[in-house]
Amino acid sequence: MCVLLSVLGITLSMQGTLRALQLQKPASQVLLASLYLCSLPVAYVYSIEMERGIMGLWLGYSTGQFIIMFLYGTLLWQADW
Repeated sequence: MCVLLSVLGITLSMQGTLRALQLQKPASQVLLASLYLCSLPVAYVYSIEMERGIMGLWLGYSTGQFIIMFLYGTLLWQADW
């Protein structure tokens, strides 16, 4: 849980930077794609198919947040400052 909170903090800082750089559209596309295409299926597999319950939901959400953090970092790396 502590790791997830630190990842969320980093992700929120990156969101603010992307907003300042006028990159809201790619940031929102990354967010939606990561949450719906990665996080939701992983949470389903962990929580229902592997019978992990609420821990599976947290693992799925954490996976999505790590992917968002990585892709936001990629967007910031390629941004024209």
